[in-house]
Amino acid sequence: MHATMQGTAPLVAAALGIPTVVHNFGVTAGLPYVEGMAAELADEYRARGVTGPPERTVLDVVPASLGGDGTGWRVRYVPFNGGGPVPADLVARGGRQRVVVTLGTALSRTAGARYVDRLTEQAATVDADFLLALGGADLTPLGELPPNVRPLSDWVPLAQLLAGCDAVVHHGGAGTMMAAAAVGIPQLFLPSGADHFTNAAAAVAQGFALRAEPQMVDGDLLDTLLNDDSLRKAALAMRDEIAALPSPADLVGDIEDLATAAR
Repeated sequence: MHATMQGTAPLVAAALGIPTVVHNFGVTAGLPYVEGMAAELADEYRARGVTGPPERTVLDVVPASLGGDGTGWRVRYVPFNGGGPVPADLVARGGRQRVVVTLGTALSRTAGARYVDRLTEQAATVDADFLLALGGADLTPLGELPPNVRPLSDWVPLAQLLAGCDAVVHHGGAGTMMAAAAVGIPQLFLPSGADHFTNAAAAVAQGFALRAEPQMVDGDLLDTLLNDDSLRKAALAMRDEIAALPSPADLVGDIEDLATAAR
C-alpha cells in the first residue's frame, strides 16, 4: 500500500510480482500520478525486466460525489492530527459562534500570518469568535488583533478543534478540507496552489463551501459562511456521506484477500 506520489513502491512491487493498493489523499485522482512517476522511472523498470507498475487497486478516501479515481475501494475519512491538548473552553460549542482560521503546515511557514491579514481585520465586523490556528506563525504583521480574534499559541489537533466550532477558513489542503467535512461544518477556501483549487472546486460544487481570494474577504462573506442555511445543510449532508462509507477496519478482509490471491 503506497501513496500516490511514491515512485519506489510500485517499482518494487512490479519486480516482486505482487499487487499494490494506491492510497489516495483527497479528491484528486491518484492513478495519473502513479503513471507519471512510472514514466520518470522507466529506465529503472526496464533494468528490472518489468514494463510498468503492477496490478493495483485504488483506495479513495472521499465519497464519490467529491471525486477520486472511483475504480477500487472507498473508505471513510478518519482525521488524524496527532496528539495534543485542546483548550477546555473550546472542547464543545459555546453560546457564541466560532470560526477556525488555519493555513495547514506548509503555508503557515511560507506565507505566514500576512495571508490572513484582511480576514482578521474584517472579523471585527462579525458577531463571532475567530480562532487563529496558524501553527506558531509570527503574528506580528497583523498588528493589534480585534477583541474577537484569539490566537492559539500552542499547536492544537485540528479535528478536535473543529468539532467545537461552527465554520472554518483555510488554504484548501485535502487534510484540512476533509477534517472539516467529517464534522459537517461550512468552509471558506482561500486557495494558493498545489491541490487547493481542485479541492475548492469540488467542495463548492457540493454546496458546503465558499471560495475567495484572501484580499477579497469581507464581513458579508464571513457572515454568509456562518449563517447561510444551505451551506450548513450541505455540510451536514457531506458529513453523513462520509460516515456512511466503510471504516478502515471494514477493509481489512479485502486487503487480506488481495494478499492471499497474490500468493
